[in-house]
Amino acid sequence: MTQSQIQRLKRWESLAGFADLQPRKRGWTKDETIAELKRVAKQLGYTPAQDEFIKHASVGISPVLRLFGSWNRALELAGLGLRKEYHISKERIIVALTCVASKLGNTPTMVEFNQCAAMSANAVRNVFGSWTAALEYASLTLNHEKNIPKDRVIAELKRVAKELAHAPSVSEFNKLASISAGTVVNVFSSWSRGLKAAGLKRAQPEKRHIHEAKILIKTRGKLPTGSWLRAHGYSALDGYRYAHPEKFKHLENMISR
Repeated sequence: MTQSQIQRLKRWESLAGFADLQPRKRGWTKDETIAELKRVAKQLGYTPAQDEFIKHASVGISPVLRLFGSWNRALELAGLGLRKEYHISKERIIVALTCVASKLGNTPTMVEFNQCAAMSANAVRNVFGSWTAALEYASLTLNHEKNIPKDRVIAELKRVAKELAHAPSVSEFNKLASISAGTVVNVFSSWSRGLKAAGLKRAQPEKRHIHEAKILIKTRGKLPTGSWLRAHGYSALDGYRYAHPEKFKHLENMISR
């Protein structure tokens, strides 16, 4: 962890009200840690979030993650229900990101964050607009390194493709992935080779636009206006809709029946 990250974490800790804790006991066992989780949960009356645990517990987050591999696993073994939060503050997210980065020794991908944190990477993305924006806000190094292992890049390509239900475009990947499309190009020499290595075929533009349109119509009742599409990253879809209005009118009629 860099000095700036340490200072940032201390600042968030101060804001959250847990900067002046007494020195914590070292060498915690799993049984002791589980007992402490249960004690804090009983004190609060609910399963604690990570920053709440830091504030009330005698053991830090890092030992918990080291002993159990992830925060959720520790909660599970302590018999505590996983806590779903819908209004997560930026401060809480920054603490979680910094804690996970400290545990891993590197900037986490979305998959790694989901494995270690008590909140989801999608929740982080919803608050900041993108995973990259959250990393920048937390002063964490962006995952643009050339030495990222191929299997890690392939796994991220497959994850995003599964989320989209088709091979991602460069813009879709940059929006949804925890590494950049530039990283894929650095590792595989080209975007097409990266898709091929992941066993993905580049989606035909028409099929991709129709798929996107179907999702938008089903979720919004009709295809949004051109200004909405452009403002939300669907400029290519808007252009295709403008060139083929009859296809999308037919699609709206079919789905609305």
